[in-house]
Amino acid sequence: MKVIQEAFDFNPEKMYPLSGIADRSEILFFDIETTGFSAKTAEIYLIGCVWYGRPEDGAGSDPSSSGGGWQLIQWFAETPDDESDVITAFFDFLSRFRVLIHFNGDMFDIPFITGRCAHLGIRPEFDAVESFDIFRKIRPLRSFFGLDSLKQKSVERFLGIRRTDEYTGGQLIEVYREYVSHPTPARLHLLLLHNADDLRGMPEILPILFYPDLLTRAEFRFLGIDIPESAGNRPEAASPNDISSSEDHLDADFPDAAPANEARTNADFPDVAPANEARAKYSSPSGNGFAELRFQSSVAVPCPVEWEETGFFTRFERNEITVRLPLYSGELKHFYPDYRNYYYLPAEDCAYHKSVAEFVEKSARKKATAKTCYTRTSGVFLPVPSGIFPVTFREDYKSTPEFCEAKEDLFRKTDLSGFLPCLFSGIRAKLLN
Repeated sequence: MKVIQEAFDFNPEKMYPLSGIADRSEILFFDIETTGFSAKTAEIYLIGCVWYGRPEDGAGSDPSSSGGGWQLIQWFAETPDDESDVITAFFDFLSRFRVLIHFNGDMFDIPFITGRCAHLGIRPEFDAVESFDIFRKIRPLRSFFGLDSLKQKSVERFLGIRRTDEYTGGQLIEVYREYVSHPTPARLHLLLLHNADDLRGMPEILPILFYPDLLTRAEFRFLGIDIPESAGNRPEAASPNDISSSEDHLDADFPDAAPANEARTNADFPDVAPANEARAKYSSPSGNGFAELRFQSSVAVPCPVEWEETGFFTRFERNEITVRLPLYSGELKHFYPDYRNYYYLPAEDCAYHKSVAEFVEKSARKKATAKTCYTRTSGVFLPVPSGIFPVTFREDYKSTPEFCEAKEDLFRKTDLSGFLPCLFSGIRAKLLN
């Protein structure tokens, strides 16, 4: 068995905060290389680990000792007979850590090692450590990232991380067999490099976890709204100083706001679509009218992402979130929930409260139902998540989306702290289904 150890440079400022997982002295990253995909017919020929500590800690000292930096260690089976030594050395090293971080290790690496332990008569020692699978935490977000695959190399490319290795684990199986028969430094280099690049990349891809954090636990501050002057509003954006939103607890927790996007030309604006065509055009409005809401997030993402969910086009860039909402012109209905207190007047096609409608001839009125208890309003509207605005409009009863009037003062007076959480709940539901 060969043991290879080296230090490598890593910028912790670009990392996901390890403190959110565990103290860095308690964390061990690991990855394995095998001669196949079944523990019944294949062997482990390489196990590699990354940890934070002193170089000499790899030989048996306490990894929590002060000083040191990021270290990499690999146990390599020069022949299949070394497999049990590789596994035993890994478990001896693992015993000093509390959290084991890996990429898809819950589905492959850990079950594979456990299977090989059963074959070799070795007791697996995973019960004392907490498993942290990066892949499982981001798997629901594959379409959110716009990736065809969630392999580690794909995530690295998404985050702009470069690696030297160009092989897959499957391609290297034959290289290992050739090495066993005819060991050469070149073959050994290829085998070690692939595993080392996976290990070096693992801490570097942790910032991918900022995206699930953004969708589940971030807090937001409303920065303003831009509505085209053609929609009947003043050209200036609503100011957060004019908004009664819940911001008091966010000041120190927020990173600096990202610079606002450059002004857009008229050609960038889609058309104002008639409200009665909302459902048909909602996913792909065209023309020259949309509003943009801007929010600041307590969680900043490393790379821009764009998402469209039933017409809510959202761009995530650093710690600024821009929600683009298409404008719809025409007539919509506001439905009153307490329909038993209303009469519906067919001739006017609207409902009036009983205190007013009781003076109308009985032949000209009907008891309102949930579907007929509405008034009609003409204007310019924006689709909004349900439950944010006290007065909303629909095309018909229970039709989606809901709309509010496209008025800047309405956004100034409304608490928008729940806008993004409501929007994100729809995104999460879409991703998890």
